[in-house]
Amino acid sequence: MRQNKHYLSTMGSFIVILLITFVFGEHVPAQEAGEAGQEDYFEMSLEDLGEIQIDVASRKESTLSEAPGVVTVITRDQIQKSGARDLIDILRLVPGFDVGYDTIGTYGVAIRGIWANEGKVLVLMDGVPLNDEMYSTFQYGHHIPVDIIDRIEIMRGPGSVMYGDSAELGVISIKTMQPQKENDIFVSTTYSRMEEIDGRKTVTGFYGTKKDDFSMSVAAHYGRGNFTDRTSYGYDWYGTDVDLGESNNSLVTSPFFNIAAKWGNLSTRMIFDRYRLNSPYPGYTTYMTSFDSDIYQIEYLWPITDNISIRSQFLYKHQKPWNYPYVSDGSSWWQNKLTSDKYTTDVHLSWDLDGGHNIVIGGAYDEIKGKDETGVGYIDKVSYDNSALYGEGFFKTPFGNLTMGARYVDHSHSGYKLVPRFALINTFDRYHVKLLYSQSYRAASIMNIGYNQDIKPEHTTIFEFEVGAQVSESMNLTANIFDVEVEDPIVYLYDGSSNYANFKRTASRGIELAANYKKDIYDVGLTYSWYEARDNTVDEYTIPNENDLLLGFPAHKVSLYASVNPAEDLYITPTVTYNLSLIHI
Repeated sequence: MRQNKHYLSTMGSFIVILLITFVFGEHVPAQEAGEAGQEDYFEMSLEDLGEIQIDVASRKESTLSEAPGVVTVITRDQIQKSGARDLIDILRLVPGFDVGYDTIGTYGVAIRGIWANEGKVLVLMDGVPLNDEMYSTFQYGHHIPVDIIDRIEIMRGPGSVMYGDSAELGVISIKTMQPQKENDIFVSTTYSRMEEIDGRKTVTGFYGTKKDDFSMSVAAHYGRGNFTDRTSYGYDWYGTDVDLGESNNSLVTSPFFNIAAKWGNLSTRMIFDRYRLNSPYPGYTTYMTSFDSDIYQIEYLWPITDNISIRSQFLYKHQKPWNYPYVSDGSSWWQNKLTSDKYTTDVHLSWDLDGGHNIVIGGAYDEIKGKDETGVGYIDKVSYDNSALYGEGFFKTPFGNLTMGARYVDHSHSGYKLVPRFALINTFDRYHVKLLYSQSYRAASIMNIGYNQDIKPEHTTIFEFEVGAQVSESMNLTANIFDVEVEDPIVYLYDGSSNYANFKRTASRGIELAANYKKDIYDVGLTYSWYEARDNTVDEYTIPNENDLLLGFPAHKVSLYASVNPAEDLYITPTVTYNLSLIHI
């Protein structure tokens, strides 16, 4: 009954928003896909796409070839032409990224062979962090509505200097559609069917208005579907087989709202997320796990002079992740009732100097509180705070563009940490070369501390070297090598009960290659990535007799995105991902 009431409430809110959309826009023809975005990616050449300003790798915007990081940009036209349904489909096209099954029906990611779902990858939407504060996780399957995405900027490499926690190995920055005129309207719906059950049913609406120095937008989404209708063999540690198509055992619902307003230099955003999925545990009753987030952000940009500005931000997150009702196997019961609150203040000054140089100096303060209200009190209450000072400088030198930065953190539980960053980038003619060195960290989250008061923060060091060439207006090539080492990795353990512990080290190294071609009716992207493990001491990640592999993720990955436009508004786009690991038996 409670689920039905929640469903009716969600659908009622969504219908109200759509009605408002049509009332305000009743005399305006519906827009074609892509018109509400910032750029018309469909008409842009590869050379034009390379000139788009991105900010995932630095607070100073730059082009893809000049960004101080290894970055992939997935645009709106690529998402739509590929038929991608969620972030999983999109990330499978990115070299070095893999998707893996986590627990109770959820999916997480790995970067360069290293499992990265708990606090190692930061997910942003329009600058707002979406990771939960209890475990620092994010759920990727059937989640973010792809129809409202303008582009995704993905950095494979540390972002701690810029973003702090949860950006240890990478950052996924989602940019959504923004209003471009007085009435911008977009509505879409999808339906798919598997052999036995529905794949997914979704409806997404966007309304935006922009006039003078005021703009506002509302994006709303409701999705309902299943991951699979197949049988999972050896579903749990008991080796039980489960039919995931029976009784919607893999059902997911994903109500989502993104509401923004901007007036002059003041901007606000509210994100409401009500992600739900069925979690079938053999021997238990199938139950629904919920991930609720209410996030509020307000920003003000104060232009002091023509080349000096101050940006201040306040963020509040109220979340209830990984929650489920009473579950019983007949002899005992379990329940999760977790709640967290986070308050963040961030202020930084940006100073543009003569000669194209730029300096950013700032400070941030977080206060995080979490509690367990299950009645059995696994962690009771945990709270901690972060204070941080950070700075970053961008300098044009005779040897290329030099980016230098550092972040100093005082974590009330994990102690002090200083992480530096250096990037030297040289662009000449149609070529670029990047030499990158970064350190990053991941402090313990609420549940890490709750299970282990002696848990230490992780510390990561990454070396990267990238070369790229704009071979022609229609084709570009990039190649990079990397070396990643995580010290004191925080790892989940289960030996009759849950726990977290630090291991000594896990590490990987490898290469990533990408080739893109876009001309006339053709748009093709081909990537290859390879990694090998080194110095891994985490037993849970090891494969017997395979020291150069990490559990769950292939050493070789090839992905192909190929689109042809034989007629107006018709795109045929096969995508292929091929994974390979050679196991010695």
